[in-house]
Order: sequence, then structure tokens, then C-alpha cells
Amino acid sequence: MKRKFTVNGMSCARCSAAVERAALSVNGVKTANVNLAGKYLICEYEDPASDALILKAIKKAGYKPSLDSIGENDRSVPKLIVSAVLTLILMYICMGAMIGLPLPQIISHGENYINNAIVQMILALAVMMINFRIFAKGIGSIFHLASNMDTLVSLGCLASFIYSAVCTVLMITSQYEPNGIYFDSSAMILVFVSTGRMLEGKSKRKTNATLASLHELKPTYARVIKNEEEIQVKPELVRVGDTVIIRPGESIPVDGIIISGETETDESALTGESAPVSKSVNDRVCASTVNISGAIYVKAEKVGDDTAFAEIVALVESASASKAPIARLADKAANIFVPCVTAVSVLTFIVWMLVGNISTALVHAVSVLVISCPCALGLATPLAVTVAVGACAKKGILIKSAAVLEILHKCNTVCLDKTGTITKGTPSVTDVLCADGVTEEQLIETASSAEKMSTHPISNAILRYAGVHESLPCESFENIPGKGIRAVMDKKTVIGGTRALLQENGIDFSELDEKCRQLESVGKSVIFFAQDGCLLGAVACADEIRETSAESIRSMRENGIDVYILTGDGVGAAESVARKVGASGVFARLMPNEKQNIVSRLMSDGKTVLMVGDGINDAPALTDADVGMAIGAGTDVALTSADVVLAKNDLSDVLAAVDISRKAFSIIKQNLFWALFYNVICIPLAAGAFSFAGITLSPAIASVAMSISSIFVVTNSLRLRKATK
Repeated sequence: MKRKFTVNGMSCARCSAAVERAALSVNGVKTANVNLAGKYLICEYEDPASDALILKAIKKAGYKPSLDSIGENDRSVPKLIVSAVLTLILMYICMGAMIGLPLPQIISHGENYINNAIVQMILALAVMMINFRIFAKGIGSIFHLASNMDTLVSLGCLASFIYSAVCTVLMITSQYEPNGIYFDSSAMILVFVSTGRMLEGKSKRKTNATLASLHELKPTYARVIKNEEEIQVKPELVRVGDTVIIRPGESIPVDGIIISGETETDESALTGESAPVSKSVNDRVCASTVNISGAIYVKAEKVGDDTAFAEIVALVESASASKAPIARLADKAANIFVPCVTAVSVLTFIVWMLVGNISTALVHAVSVLVISCPCALGLATPLAVTVAVGACAKKGILIKSAAVLEILHKCNTVCLDKTGTITKGTPSVTDVLCADGVTEEQLIETASSAEKMSTHPISNAILRYAGVHESLPCESFENIPGKGIRAVMDKKTVIGGTRALLQENGIDFSELDEKCRQLESVGKSVIFFAQDGCLLGAVACADEIRETSAESIRSMRENGIDVYILTGDGVGAAESVARKVGASGVFARLMPNEKQNIVSRLMSDGKTVLMVGDGINDAPALTDADVGMAIGAGTDVALTSADVVLAKNDLSDVLAAVDISRKAFSIIKQNLFWALFYNVICIPLAAGAFSFAGITLSPAIASVAMSISSIFVVTNSLRLRKATK
């Protein structure tokens, strides 16, 4: 089972790593992934009793976990306002006289400098108490060996305050006035950091807007028919098998089958496609889609967290929380960054003590601590991943993990299944060829009776062609992947499938072979049928190419992606489709393992392969490819094997997914570059390496620069929202 925990108090990559370690320390927890942007943790474990242990472990690590989705509220805003007002007063008292502003005589810088220092200390202490949670997390993390950006801020503030407090005590006891006190720096650091976090939090909430909008689409009630009465209940109280009535304009609360009524539904929540979809008796409807025109009665098949929509929400959350390899690299960098910065700060203090004085040494040491907070580094990847996964979900492209998103942008080869992927997957019977002595009625009756247990598109085409009739009872049925079917009816064995299947069973089909090859040469699929070793005939079907397939494949090739068709169909049908859509190449008459072998061969040639399919026979190739992508209307096996699901059944979304991934990783690289470049430039500056040229950074200015770097990373990530519309 997977559970989502809201975790408040996280601010950087070191925080997320500490929370993950805490969760993984609980026995039975298999995986733990933090979404820093959304401030939540997703854990996978089996024992529900682990909930309390995970909460306890995270709390012990210094954070505030909960099982609900309530995050930190706006209580931080009033605290920030009070802190800012007190800091402005403090700055006025500290620097007012320098710029000619009047001060009350009792706290003047002249004869009453001791009173001035005491008032500054009281104001600074008040600001520190208001922002006590920063110190609680920062200092507490040291004891858990998981220092983070709050550790750096806490050490910087405390160093400034303690030094200034000692100086103030010296003033009181010996009437000695030191070179300077820095109460204003300790307060300003906290205010600027809190302001930056507030702006950063506001921007991060925008990155989660898609996920929030998905949650808002969840139905709030369901109308269930009980004992011929209509009862309104919460959707989670509906049970499988219940009959639900949905009136026009209402959101559908369950996945199920229409048992009465006709309507049109808006399925944009699932597929991203806004065009209404006609629905009637025996059609399926999904939760969180909207009933547009007519009242319908639906028999519930999936409810609550089992609905397709709930799985989409869980998938988006899980993908947002998962980490791409590049993110794990940034996390490792952040984990060693804080100890290294602390060491640089101590070294800076020692060097300046040797060449200067304690006041100068303190200013530079504190500036190094404050400006080096790894917040920007920690946010560089997860924010962009969250935006990208959300943008894909909005288009009906469901990505199962961030690692998949990273591989997608490298894909330079796409392998496409033909039937149901390039084509509509709903072929129609075009020709019926009968063996000598067999009538069309006999052939179709036998073929349709044998195929009724199969879900293959050609089987459905034969059943539609046969129409309504009494079928022969089927005593046993076997699906032979890539070849056909075998059924026993009235103690007679019927085989339907390819030439290879008939050859394996020693059946002569030569009398129809030439005609069938002519049909295959123009793109038709031919299925042979035999009974008890004797040929009955053959049925030819043609499948329409999807309207978007040719344009989508052309666009892929224009973007430097090779496109190959992998199909179990005959050479003629495969090559005909390949010519029409402009594929780079085609491989026909493939068994499932042969599709997998071709994908493996392309990968061994150094290509990054994306496999797109919809059927059981595509599952091995989908699993083996660098990225497996399933068409949404495909089989459960294909959807399970795939890394990405295209809800709209539209090949244009293949390139859309690759394009979003490319843009996302372009922004991630920009974020990482600027986060690292910022520290490379600013740490020497803060340490006083350029003081010979008169260039220095005070702790207050350092805190402003640190906040700006984080806001830049967040804002840059948000550009993805516009770039992917």
C-alpha cells in the first residue's frame, strides 16, 4: 500500500533527505519519496500499523507530519509582518543617526549608547522568538546529523546575536564600547529569509495547481438507488454493484456500465479532450467525468480509490514525489554542501581573526553561512518535475515516475505497434473467402462462434459482421499470442489465425493462399479458419488509420526521431500502412518476443527507444524499452507494463510528452547551473576574498541574495506552465 503524508517544515534538499531517512528507518517501509514543492511524502509499505511509527519517526527528525492534506497555513504572514515592523524599528535605532534621523535622547548613540544597545538586543530577541521554529529546526537537525539551510541561518543569526550580546554586557559592566554590534543583522537575516520563503511558497503552490485542480474534480456526492428509493451519499460510501443515477450537469461518482439511458459525457478530466462523447446502454463511464445531456443509471464497477480518476491522481502525486536520477545527484550534492559551508565559515573566521579583528571575522563568517543556504539547489529539480508531470496530466499524458520523464527527453527512436496504435483498432470485414464445399454462412457461423471469447479487434470485427445469431457453445478456448485462437465446439476443434498456425497444425491452405496474398498486398489482414484439420476459408479485414497518425509520425521525424512499425500482421498490410504514414521502417509478422528482440537490438545500437503499444503482445517490448508508452484504450497488461499512458489514444501526444520532457530538463539544467554558479561566485565574495577591492557582503545583504536565488529557481520553473500549454 502507498500512503501520503503531509510534512511541514521542509525547506531544502537536506530536509527532504532527512524525512526520507526517517521514514525508511521504520521496519517494513519499502520506499519513501518526498515532494519538496508539494511538502508531502509518499511511502510504500504493507502494515497499516506503520502509520503511527512513520509519523513518530518524522516528528523525531524535527518536522511536522500528518496524514491529512492540510499544509502550513497563512499564520506565517502575521508573524512576518510583526517581525518586519520590529526589524524596521531596530534598523532605525541602529542606523538612524548615521543618516541624520532623530532618536529619543534616552537611546541616543552618544552618551546613552548602552541604552541603545539594550533596546536593539530586546528587539532582535523578539524577532528571534517570533521565528523560533527556524532555530528549532536548524539546531535540532544538528543533533539528528541532518543539518540543512535552517542550520546555516540559525548559526549565522546566533553568531551575530551572541557576539552582540557579549559586547552589550561588556558595555554595561566596564563602560567599554566595542567596534560594533550586529543585532540588526540577526533580525534582518530572519526577515529576509522568511520573506523569501513566503514568496517561494506562493510560487510553489502554483506548481501544484494542476494537482489541486484534479482534486477539485472529485465528485462530492452520489445518488444511489436503494429499495427503489434515491439516497444521496458520499462517493466513498458507494459499493460495487450499486445502481447510481446521474442527472444532466452532475459529475459521475463511479466507474461503471450504463444500464439505462443515453447521454453525452465530458471526459476532459481523464483524457484532456473536451469534445463530448456519446454514451448509451452497455457503454462504460468513468468517475469525475461530467454527464451533459441525459439522465443515466449506472451499475458501479469501481468505486473510491479504485476508479480510473483516483488512479490518475495517485499516479500524478507519485510521479511528482519520485526522483529523477539528476535530482538524486543534486540531493547528494546538498547533503555534503552544508557541512562544507560550515567548515568554510569557520576557516573564514579564523583567517580574518589572524589578519583583522573579531568584528570583521564575524561579519564574513556569518555572511558565508547565510548566503550558502542550499535551498535553490534543492528546488532546482523537483519544482520543474512537478510542473512537467502536471502539464502532461492536463494533456491526458500520465507519467508514472520522474525517472521516466528524464529518459523521455533523450528518446531518438520510437517503435509503434500498428493495430490499435497507428490504426483505430476497429477493423471491419471486407472479404470472405470460402474453401470448396463451404458456404459463407457456415464459415461465418463457425468463425464468430470461435472468436466470441477473444478480445482481439479482428475478432470483434468478425462478430460485428456476423450480427445477431445463435452461436455454437464453446467447450474450451485458447488464445495463442501472435498467431490466433483455438476453440473446441461440439467436440470439433476450430483454429483461426495466421498461416504459421495452420502450418503448425498440418492444415493445407494452398487453394486460397494466392487470393489472400493479393488482399494482404493492399494492406488487408487475413485470418484463416479450419475445423478438425480441414480448411473452411479466410476472412479479410481492413483497419482505418487514425486521423492524427500520419501527421504525428511526420512531426516526430522532423524532430529527429526515427519511427519504426512493429506488428504481427503480414508484410503487405504492414508495408501499406508504413507507406501511408511515412514511417522510417517496418518489421512484420512478429511474435511478442520478436518485438522485444527488435527493441533490445535498437537499444544495443545506442538508441534510446520509446515503445508505443496497446495489446498483450506488446507487453514484453513495452517492459524492455527505455520508455514504454501505452495507448489508453489498450489492455490492462499493456497499461500495467507501460511507463506512460496516453489517455486520448492520440499519437500526437507521443511527441508532446517528449517535448515537455525536453523543456523540463532544459529548465532543470538552467536551475542547477545558476544555483551552483551563484554559490561559486557568492561564497568567496561573502568570505571577503575581494575586500582588497572594496567589495564585501554584509549578512543582511547576503540573506537578500540567498532569497533571490531561490525565487529565481522557482520562477524559472514556472515558465514551464506557459511553455507547455
